[in-house]
Amino acid sequence: MDLLLSVFTDMQPGRLTESLIFLAVLWWKFKPHLTKVENEITGVRAELMTMNDRMAKGFQDGEKRFEMIEYRLSKVENKTKE
Repeated sequence: MDLLLSVFTDMQPGRLTESLIFLAVLWWKFKPHLTKVENEITGVRAELMTMNDRMAKGFQDGEKRFEMIEYRLSKVENKTKE
């Protein structure tokens, strides 16, 4: 409790105001850049999800094709054994 009291009593109002103004200007300047970065990350995330879906579908299609080739090969092998 004494620590908080000493912090508030040692604080100079002019320095505090100056720091708050500096932080406000800093935030005002950086906010558009942060918004751009956030939008870019959202776009990248959406593209990765789309790519993931396409790759999963491609793997499923490839697996079906491979199963069909195996099935046809087994039919050819069975015909030659008879």
